[in-house]
Amino acid sequence: MRKILINTENMSIANTLLTKLSSESYMHIISKGETVLLTFGDTLYETGSQMHYVYFPNSALISLITTVLG
Repeated sequence: MRKILINTENMSIANTLLTKLSSESYMHIISKGETVLLTFGDTLYETGSQMHYVYFPNSALISLITTVLG
């Protein structure tokens, strides 16, 4: 089961959160991850659904869109 998805092909760290990890922690995370290609408009999570993956984008922006009722 995939838990963490990051770009493991390029060892330069482009994600600011990942740059804060120790080398040991970073290597642990990338050993469990895989590269995924996302395209504009892909839905990562649906409201109310269980999260199965964690994404660490290297060259993208991920936004949260919500509907406000009232």
